Amino acid sequence: MSDTVQQQEPAAAPVAPKTSNGFAVTSLVTGIIALWPLGLIFGILGLLRAKKVSKGKVMSYVGIVLSVAYLGVTIWVAPHVAKALDPGCRGAIKVQSDYPDSKVNKDAATDPAAFGADLQGELKGLTDAANKAKNATAKKTMQDEVTDLTSMLASLSAGQAPDASVAAKSASDEDAITKACGGF
Repeated sequence: MSDTVQQQEPAAAPVAPKTSNGFAVTSLVTGIIALWPLGLIFGILGLLRAKKVSKGKVMSYVGIVLSVAYLGVTIWVAPHVAKALDPGCRGAIKVQSDYPDSKVNKDAATDPAAFGADLQGELKGLTDAANKAKNATAKKTMQDEVTDLTSMLASLSAGQAPDASVAAKSASDEDAITKACGGF
């Protein structure tokens, strides 16, 4: 036997189990970047994991709250965007920007020929827009405005000022087009 004593190496300390909560972190990140479906899923998973590891509860709740907030915004904004993308609505919005009320009203007060040209331009543009519209409500409101503009043009052609009630209905119909096409 040997006189040397062999030394044993000390035993390694036991490794503590992992106590982080990746679900909570993922929920927070996806909640911040507006990936609300993932934020909700990982938030719920993060809360379940937080019960076991005692970490990540607040991050999970924040991720869930942000995700629900983005979901609400999506539910509120998506229908407006969908309406605004309708080809007829895009045409009607262009007509409204080409013939703003300030210009048309100024021409009506100062230059009947320019006012008639404005009405003809609006009439042509809205007729085209109504023909392209896929949204039935938008199409109907555009057709109503076309009827108003036709009546106003007929009055001008007869040398008369357009009836005030038709002009008021036209303004109301313009507002209805804006609403039907997703305006706020």
